[in-house]
Amino acid sequence: MAEEEALRRLWQGRERWNAWRLAADRPVDLSAADLAGADLARTNLSGADLRGARLSGANLEDTNLDDATLTGANLEKASLTGARLVSADLTEARLDGADLKWSTLAGAKLAGATAVKAGFDAADLSNGDLTGAVLRQGRFTGALLEGAELSGADLTGADLTGAALTDASFASARLGGACLAMAELNRARLHGADLSAADLRGADLRQADFRNADLRNALLDDAQFQGADLTGALLPHGAPNGDQSAG
Repeated sequence: MAEEEALRRLWQGRERWNAWRLAADRPVDLSAADLAGADLARTNLSGADLRGARLSGANLEDTNLDDATLTGANLEKASLTGARLVSADLTEARLDGADLKWSTLAGAKLAGATAVKAGFDAADLSNGDLTGAVLRQGRFTGALLEGAELSGADLTGADLTGAALTDASFASARLGGACLAMAELNRARLHGADLSAADLRGADLRQADFRNADLRNALLDDAQFQGADLTGALLPHGAPNGDQSAG
């Protein structure tokens, strides 16, 4: 449970809290705290223990949550625009409807998290772990996901227009109806992924791994497939492709 001193100081306001954090120079326990709807913009919560905390509807814009532990936290409809969450642990956190545009989540853990209709436009999720995350109808336009792990993730209907996805893994991920137009997917691993009816027009798919992927009804105009592995893939006309690579 959250320590009483930390909660008391947090409610005293951002400036006093940040000064105390700087002087105390120690982790704080805010686990299971009820901070729903709180204004925590530009607050220093780096390294804080926020496991199971209620932060739904909270204002966390430009807040520092680097290395924070937010496992199982409720961040539904929270505003995290411009927030820092480098190496933060959001395993199984709830982020439905949250706004994380322009946020920095490099190396963050979001495995098993739920972020339906959440906004990650222009966010940095490079090298993040989103294994099994539920990201249906999420917005990732212009987002940076290079080297990210999204195996088994559900991105049905998500918008990844112009996203940087080089070396990302989407093994067995669900991307049906997703928009990946103009996205950079070179060397991405998409084996066994469902890309049915996905929009891949103008995407860079060079050297990508599409083995046994479902690309039926996908839009592929002007996509670059040089060196891609399409072994066993189901292409738009529904016929399995036996070629080892396209090029």
